[in-house]
Amino acid sequence: MPYDIFHPDREALMAIVEALPVAALYTEGDHICFNRAAERLIGYGMDEIRSIDDWFQKLHGPCNKKIREIYDSDRTAGFPAPRRVAITTKDGCRRHVEFSASGTDRIIYIMHDITDLVSAQEQVKENAARYQILNSTSMDGFWVVDQNGKIIEMNDACCAMLGYSREELLAINLRDIETAESSEETAKHMRALINSGYDRFETRHRRKDGSIIDVEISTTYERTTNCFLAFLRDITDHKHADKALRQSEERYRRFSSLTSDYVNFCSRQGDSPYRVRWMGGAVEAITGYSAEQIHEWGCWMRLVHPDDRDRVSSNVMKLAPGETYSDEFRIIAKNGTIHWILEACRCEAGEAPGELFLFGTSQDITERKLAEEEIRTLNETLERRVEERTAQLEAAIREQESFSYSVSHDLRAPLRHINSYSAMVIEDFEKQLPTEARRYLERIGMASARMGQLIDDLLELSRVNRVELHRSTINLSKTAAMIVAMFRETEPDRTVEWVIADGLTARADKILIRQVLLNLLGNALKYSAKTPQALIEFGTAYVEGERAFFVKDNGSGFNMAYVSKLFRPFQRLHGSEFQGTGIGLATVKRIIERHGGRVWAEGSVDAGATFYFTLPER
Repeated sequence: MPYDIFHPDREALMAIVEALPVAALYTEGDHICFNRAAERLIGYGMDEIRSIDDWFQKLHGPCNKKIREIYDSDRTAGFPAPRRVAITTKDGCRRHVEFSASGTDRIIYIMHDITDLVSAQEQVKENAARYQILNSTSMDGFWVVDQNGKIIEMNDACCAMLGYSREELLAINLRDIETAESSEETAKHMRALINSGYDRFETRHRRKDGSIIDVEISTTYERTTNCFLAFLRDITDHKHADKALRQSEERYRRFSSLTSDYVNFCSRQGDSPYRVRWMGGAVEAITGYSAEQIHEWGCWMRLVHPDDRDRVSSNVMKLAPGETYSDEFRIIAKNGTIHWILEACRCEAGEAPGELFLFGTSQDITERKLAEEEIRTLNETLERRVEERTAQLEAAIREQESFSYSVSHDLRAPLRHINSYSAMVIEDFEKQLPTEARRYLERIGMASARMGQLIDDLLELSRVNRVELHRSTINLSKTAAMIVAMFRETEPDRTVEWVIADGLTARADKILIRQVLLNLLGNALKYSAKTPQALIEFGTAYVEGERAFFVKDNGSGFNMAYVSKLFRPFQRLHGSEFQGTGIGLATVKRIIERHGGRVWAEGSVDAGATFYFTLPER
């Protein structure tokens, strides 16, 4: 059967697709095949895409259903026009492709990679949008002028700057608004600009209302269009500010001549050293040199003492815009005397790229330095004396500790003998002893026991000054509760209402602070012994803004007239009706003061007492 060129079979169509030099594919039903050019474009091989569904899923991902609907609609219509779609290649790249096809059953598609074209078009759109943004939002004016000086394009800022509408500016010439140059000078300037291609200059323009403004113009000659493209900036306020600044500087020069300090203004470019641009004030009175002489040197660093010069120069050169520097250094005056100077300066960015300004003020502090040196010498002498006195005091303390140990050791043995022999006499000769003799011996035993307790209390008071503090966070409520439990065991017959606040904590030495609470709670228990319904409280209160702990009782109290004696060793405000040695409160005071706190008491006779103490939180 002869080959029908008008109705080729599948193999023939596939061969045609393979032979095409551009990316192409052939579909028939769900069957699909594509040539090597298509493989290079999409990155997939024929063995990876075996059907129309594979094609859409792999190349269009999540959008495959939507693209498939567009494809089916185009196929039904006979592919009336090329279709542009985006595909994702095997390596993950996004490519833009234009499809052309014909037929409804057996279809050959031609694919053109138009990614570069689409990118170029998008770039053109972006450039056009940027130009429009620049044209409409720029704070500077912009215009295009032809070789004859006619304005042919401008932005809104230009119209606002000159006070004309767009239509009015399109109808006028540069010479209508130029006031700094004549028409001939403007024409000559334009010819020079054509040769150079660029210029930046200042001029003056007349606004529609007749007012004159100062304008800075940056213009480029565009040879392809034979037009001048220029940016215009209204610098009228800047000019007025410059004038005001010059007037202010002149006033400052006059004022600075009255001060006892001197001021300076320096500048530098790049890595070069600072050079003096202006000096004023008492420069000659302090240095002996006139401001003009120092200006001729170029840099005031020549005044600085050689031993200070490198340091001062290095610190000044490190300054960045906005940073300040203050230093004290020596200078050598013209007559050879050395002056101490307090220099305070600030660095600012200059007007040109890489330019830095340095503003400084210098104060003669020689007299202050001499006074400081005298004070330093006196302090050294005082410190030496303090060290000597401290050494003497430490030696005295060591001697006192040694004496206390010796006394306690030497006294304990005789006391033990007295106590023992008194007890032995009572025990062995109880029947032979007269009642009066027995009473004397018992009093001797009680006195020796009290003497032993007094020695123990004295040693404890001495130990408080020597022991090293180990601070930690202590739960004072729990410590107080444990002490109360001990009291209840030792005095089970006492009826006392104890009120202990919960959660009281402080930074303190665990052993020493227990001794404080033991003494204060023990005193409260002791001095409320004659109160029928004894009440003892432990809590906190704020006294003059400071947190204080307190132990309060409703016992015998004390006369406030003698409150100053409470915390002195051996000072007791009660008689023999209450036992004690007068050392407990002295021990409390020393412990609290070693913690950096303070202790005090309030009370009245037969109305109870309250003892307060503070402990620093840090």
